Amino acid sequence: MSRVSNTAAASHLAVAALAPPTPLDSGALAAYHDELVTLDVPALRQRLAEAVEITAHHVARMALAWRELERRGEDLSALRTGMGAYLSAVAAGRLLPEAVVRLAGNRTALRAIALLSLDEQQRLLAAGAVQIKDTAEPVPLHRLRQTEISRAFDTVNGRVLTVAEQKSRKRSRMGPTRTARFLLFMAPDQHAAVQKRARDLGISAAELILRTLCEAGITAGQSREQ
Repeated sequence: MSRVSNTAAASHLAVAALAPPTPLDSGALAAYHDELVTLDVPALRQRLAEAVEITAHHVARMALAWRELERRGEDLSALRTGMGAYLSAVAAGRLLPEAVVRLAGNRTALRAIALLSLDEQQRLLAAGAVQIKDTAEPVPLHRLRQTEISRAFDTVNGRVLTVAEQKSRKRSRMGPTRTARFLLFMAPDQHAAVQKRARDLGISAAELILRTLCEAGITAGQSREQ
């Protein structure tokens, strides 16, 4: 099979994995709407929660198809847009599909949450918000900005910092800092592997290397992009 046909097959399978098994037609949707208008608010909220759960299930299915296509060596670069940008992380077990559904409109928050442990992701999704230093109320996940993520997220250890830890982190950062630069030469296939992993995590290749050195115990301290 040619590269073109392989790519077309990959696109077809990935899209098919996300689509509902029995799509609703316009008549069925109209009937469903007529049913919804008769429900009270608690029942409507329950329907919405069920729909979110079903959507997360389809994201998980699409991620499984993505993983299998990658295993077969298919080029999925054309599908790395929108929700497809996070399927590799979901397939690898680094990102909960529920997070993709609930935070699809905030890519900054979604990339940051993908760097947390799965237990921490589950806790955050259940809470729906993060307490940030110097804010009166917890900040909803879908409204998180990069400045707030930098204060509260410890992406090296995969957890969210308490307010006390956030204040301590700020004190430890005070004062002048010095940085050094060095060149790292690697084979083309090694470079491609590093770049792919960095894209999957939503960070730069340099940040990925720094985190790897830190996790290996070779260096200490926080990475520069936190």
